[in-house]
Amino acid sequence: LSNLLRAVKLSSFRLDEEVLRWPMVENRYTPRLLSKAQQELQTWLMVENDLRPISELWLMGSNAQMCFFPEHEKLKSFSQKQIQGVDLFAHILPSLKELLLDATLKPKLFNFLLESTDA
Repeated sequence: LSNLLRAVKLSSFRLDEEVLRWPMVENRYTPRLLSKAQQELQTWLMVENDLRPISELWLMGSNAQMCFFPEHEKLKSFSQKQIQGVDLFAHILPSLKELLLDATLKPKLFNFLLESTDA
């Protein structure tokens, strides 16, 4: 991830680790449902965006996308989509594993990120 950031000239970007306390693990009485996980992450994103405005959100892979968009909504990699309830567009990207397995995705990724960060 650091190499990707450096490659698209975001080397000054500092990755801050934010620990998200996961109620599904810490509270055994919380239902372990995808909808609850989505709700928790969306609430966390809204609060984080209010505290420290987020300029870019990379959703890498279908698991990340599934947390913010309905599972039936198949999103195309190298696109942008607005996240409901937040004034923020997410970059829909392939997963790191997909990038490692298919080298042809890397130039597409770099071009997409360079174009989207210039805008």
